[in-house]
Amino acid sequence: MKNHYQTLGVPTAASEEQVKAAFKSLAVQLHPDKHQGNLEMEERFKEINEAYQVLSDPYQKAQFDLKLHYQNFSTSQAQRPGYSSPAPAYKHPPGRHRPFVQYDYKGNVKSTLFAFGITFLIALVAMGVSGLHTLYLQNKYEELLVERRGVFDKAQELYSSNIKESLTILADLAPFKTEEEDMKSFRSEKLEEIIFKGETYYLEKDFEQAIAYYELVDRFSPYRPPTMKARLAQSYRFIHKPNQSLRLFAELIEDNYQVIATLVQMGEVYRDELEDFESARDYLELARDAAIRQYRSRFGRAYSVVVTSEFIPVDHFYLFEDLGKLYNEMDEPEKSLGASHWMKRVWPDSASAYAIAGKSHELMGNTTLACGEYQLAIFLGHSDPLPIICK
Repeated sequence: MKNHYQTLGVPTAASEEQVKAAFKSLAVQLHPDKHQGNLEMEERFKEINEAYQVLSDPYQKAQFDLKLHYQNFSTSQAQRPGYSSPAPAYKHPPGRHRPFVQYDYKGNVKSTLFAFGITFLIALVAMGVSGLHTLYLQNKYEELLVERRGVFDKAQELYSSNIKESLTILADLAPFKTEEEDMKSFRSEKLEEIIFKGETYYLEKDFEQAIAYYELVDRFSPYRPPTMKARLAQSYRFIHKPNQSLRLFAELIEDNYQVIATLVQMGEVYRDELEDFESARDYLELARDAAIRQYRSRFGRAYSVVVTSEFIPVDHFYLFEDLGKLYNEMDEPEKSLGASHWMKRVWPDSASAYAIAGKSHELMGNTTLACGEYQLAIFLGHSDPLPIICK
């Protein structure tokens, strides 16, 4: 039988920490990655791993100690005077009688019984210690469950008066144990209830209240629906907190959630809230490039001929409308004409497309073309009157 203590180079009375330290030291020296192809080192590594698995487990260690003790005891008995051991083969010379050998049968029986008695006693002690340890751990676990149940009851009581404190307690309890499925269900139900309240306030345009509930979900829920995060970002935008809004929009982009629409919203925040037109243009152009890649992927290189409004989301209309207006505001009418041309191609009934084109021609000094575009915009329902240059 292998002596695991010798394998790790520790005494039989070694503590758990000594066994662990010895294993770590040997594992670093003998790890196969350091001795690729060396079968001897691989075998040594397996031996120290096996030794550590046995000596680090209290139950396996007790069994091993019992076997080792019995082996050592048997060896020591075999070396004592009077202990009967197998007699060596003896061949008597021809013509002579075999010598008579006197065996100590009684001594042999006593030694054997004594060895088995010691072994049985050690086994009983080991089993008793293991059983007591298991019982101790079971009692401690049951005490923990009772303590956690008391904390959960407090969280339930607090929920009606202090939702945030209640959710904080529930978050500290997670992850829940097998016996605590009701706790897990309670937390899930309350978080779903909070999401529903946030959605209700958002639809009622009470953005302050919507944020209060959305933030609870964002902080305490293990699952944060991207639609909720998008609405939280919009809510920040509507109460004029652009930095919080942009942070959440950036997270949505990283999650690949409605990339084009999210980039447009970021551009609008930079334009309307921060008046950073250059950053707004950068994000809107990123959205435009993503939209064009989408068209080419779906319709091929001839996308400009076959794309119509029924095939693309309405968000794309706002993308090109924002770009056209922003280019005019930044005195880049040629680029604005490109955006308005695409709008007229895909959304021919859009009054906004002709108004943007009219402004672009006006900035370029083409009064006749500008007035023609403005008149078409008014014909299609644009609310702004004709500018002075057309009267």
